[in-house]
Amino acid sequence: MTVDASNSLASPPARDLSLPVFVLLACALVLLARCVGPLAAPAHLLMPLPLLLAGLRQGLRAAAAVSLLAMALQIALSGLPAMLFYLAAYGGPTLLLVVLLRQGRRWPQATLGAVLLSLAGLAGLLLLAAGPDLGRVDQLVGDYVTQQAELVRQLYQQAELSADQRLELLQVVDQAAYFFRQTFPAIAVVGLGLIYLISLSLALTWRVQTLLLHGPLFTRLRVAESLIWLLILAGFALLLPQPQIKRLALNLLVVLLPLYFLQGLAIISHYLQKKGFSLVSRAFVYTLVVVFNPLPLLVTAMGVFDLWFDFRKPRVKTS
Repeated sequence: MTVDASNSLASPPARDLSLPVFVLLACALVLLARCVGPLAAPAHLLMPLPLLLAGLRQGLRAAAAVSLLAMALQIALSGLPAMLFYLAAYGGPTLLLVVLLRQGRRWPQATLGAVLLSLAGLAGLLLLAAGPDLGRVDQLVGDYVTQQAELVRQLYQQAELSADQRLELLQVVDQAAYFFRQTFPAIAVVGLGLIYLISLSLALTWRVQTLLLHGPLFTRLRVAESLIWLLILAGFALLLPQPQIKRLALNLLVVLLPLYFLQGLAIISHYLQKKGFSLVSRAFVYTLVVVFNPLPLLVTAMGVFDLWFDFRKPRVKTS
């Protein structure tokens, strides 16, 4: 099922004063991203949003202008490396996303294109930092993860916790740091995909009148059936003794399982919409599904088994 309301995007209004708002939003996100604490992560999650909004409302030039101003602020605050990171991770990929969406490309393929360009840019920066010795790539990643883990440890050390609670949390930090070192490539893929999907979803709720989205409705979202074999293969590969094969399998699972979680979430969204739940009620359900264990595992399993049971297939009532 697709949404094909038009072959192109409608022309924006002649007078649109929203561009300064998008510039201010982009600059605010750059400032918040420099914070140490709970504000930094949401800022990075929303970083492409003002560029995407400007591009979908006013065109590619407007998005490029917002991006250039944000990069200028990055240079002024943090120097050239921070600007290059912004360009590779957010600026260039978001402009590509704008171009693809305005050309009428399907939103899953357009989002994938933005993620791949972002990965290529970040990989290029990482290789540039490593120099001719490619073995330093793992070392640079490990140093970055260790630095971030140390910041979290310092926050826990300053928190008013009992000795047992602090020890337990520090052990969790060490385990998470080890996991991140092993799965850094996959986490980068999932993180960037999440960032661009969130920005695209929020762009739709901003009442961007010029956007006509092409592609499947979220409630009909379905992962390619062939990926189930890759999921099964990766699961069995974890049982092998070779550490490199286990690491590759773990990275595959980290990428594939969120896709099936999205499919499970689409199934839930289908039934919430079918039953006429309000937007607030649906947001509450989505929050429960994401936050409370073991609901994420159950939703992921629902996405996996949808291949065989087709939970959204209309059922014929029999008396």
